[in-house]
Amino acid sequence: MCKMMKLLPNINQIFNRFFQRWKFHFYAILPHPTEAKILMLSDEENSCFLPNICINEDIHLNCSNGNFSNPERSALVAQGIQAKDGVFLDDGFHAEGRVNLFGATIGSQLNCMKGHFSNPKGNALVAQSIQVKDGVFLADGFQAEGEVNLSGATIGGQLNCMKGHFSNPKGNALVAQSIQVKDGVFLTDGFQAEGEVNLSGATIGGQLNCMKGHFSNPKGNALNAQNIEVKTNISLTNGFKAEGTVDLTAANIKGNLDCRNGNFSNEKGNVLSAEGINVDGDILLDKGTFQGKIYLVSARVDDTLSMLQIQESKQMKLDLQFARIGRLRDDEQSWPQENNLNLDGFIYQKFGGDDNIQVPKDSETRLKWLRLKPENEFFPQTYEQLAEVLKKEGDTDAARKILIHKERDIRPKLNCLSQFWNFILDITIVYGYKPTRALLLSSLFILAGVCFFNSGYENCAELISNDKCLFSPSSRIRPYIEDEETNDNKKIDIDYPEFNSLWYSLDTFIPIVDLHQQTYWLPNPKKIGKVPLILFKVKIFNISISSNCLRWYLWFHIIFGWILTSLWVAGFSGLVRG
Repeated sequence: MCKMMKLLPNINQIFNRFFQRWKFHFYAILPHPTEAKILMLSDEENSCFLPNICINEDIHLNCSNGNFSNPERSALVAQGIQAKDGVFLDDGFHAEGRVNLFGATIGSQLNCMKGHFSNPKGNALVAQSIQVKDGVFLADGFQAEGEVNLSGATIGGQLNCMKGHFSNPKGNALVAQSIQVKDGVFLTDGFQAEGEVNLSGATIGGQLNCMKGHFSNPKGNALNAQNIEVKTNISLTNGFKAEGTVDLTAANIKGNLDCRNGNFSNEKGNVLSAEGINVDGDILLDKGTFQGKIYLVSARVDDTLSMLQIQESKQMKLDLQFARIGRLRDDEQSWPQENNLNLDGFIYQKFGGDDNIQVPKDSETRLKWLRLKPENEFFPQTYEQLAEVLKKEGDTDAARKILIHKERDIRPKLNCLSQFWNFILDITIVYGYKPTRALLLSSLFILAGVCFFNSGYENCAELISNDKCLFSPSSRIRPYIEDEETNDNKKIDIDYPEFNSLWYSLDTFIPIVDLHQQTYWLPNPKKIGKVPLILFKVKIFNISISSNCLRWYLWFHIIFGWILTSLWVAGFSGLVRG
């Protein structure tokens, strides 16, 4: 039989005449050097096959413009073949039924350009574990109705699906799990897939380019690229459209993830799911449309996350929990609505990029950004991270404002007692960031004390035994003149320490100071008279004070003296801050 291989042209003509209803053209069968093989174009009943042909050399398979029909079964089986050159199922090739190239070894290219593969209820093209020395071309009018399976393939050139149409709405349109491609993968320029495109675990030596590609699988993954490794860039840009999730979980990208001008929609879930992604360059989302959630939890981006001029940003959700990036470049137009931004654990080093694009850095605008957080959630780290970045960029005032608002924003989350203490810290020393406010408040208390104490002592200069003198000596030292001790009208001895309202106010307010005023003078609660409140000989608002009122104010004065003095010290030492 092997001697008949020299008569291949004649055999080819005979087979063409005999199998006219399948209208296939078999260009050549060349013997394999080591072992005999049976090459079948199908092993199913009513299929076209070449029976009992012994081939002892490599095969060159050209089925260009061939027509194979065996609906819902195998139309062409070339499983495990070793083709010396290329395999050509192109230029009008048409198969109704499964085309099986499982485990094939192809010495040149697998060319299916302009081929039509139809098996809607199963696999249209099975090319699992194939080894192709050059490229695989499912492009330029290639059409598949049913699943195209390239899982485990090793491709020495590129995988080119440019302008290819893959249709399997209820399953996988294109499966290329764990493939190894030396050059790039091109799903571009009118590429269309109805059903999931699965590239999970793939290793791509060049770029993954999906520019102007259309991926549609609304109830699942439109593009599944989990754990993919790409040596350069992933381009989902310039007319790229995905209806369903683009899943890049744990992807490793040596260049950029470019989604500029891309259109992503998945209102019920994630439009871009990239948990744990590693990008050596940038993630570029500029001018994109994202109708759903961008999920970048635990992402690692060495350079820039850019989000400028996002379209329809109010329909977008953004989750950056525990993501780490180098630079953040965004604008207020591109922020999601309130409750749709999660920045918990998000770490970034600076704002802006290498260009002249203005990124908002003022504290008021950035506070709006922080407050887009999920409802009823509070993340102190987000304030601290923002303050750290602003401080590094030289804006210490803005950093301080952010930390102050962190304390104010946390107040509603506290219990009643903690809320009260938070409020006290706010109005006294602004949580330690403005301790001089305590000095101002202390000055006001001291001035008020001068007014009260001066009014209480106003009528004590000559006599202290009348009701209008609200102070009495408090020392054990005899304060009165000897001759008048028995009289109702008592005078203070000239040697007794003189009362001074300013020093008395300071002495009673500042706990660590002893000006020897409180030691010798105290309001007398036994006196029932009232005196007008006077400052600098001027009556204030027709207010009168009694001895009890003065006594209560003294206690109030002493308590707040302790509080404000302690807070002032704590504020300057940094004990309260943060």
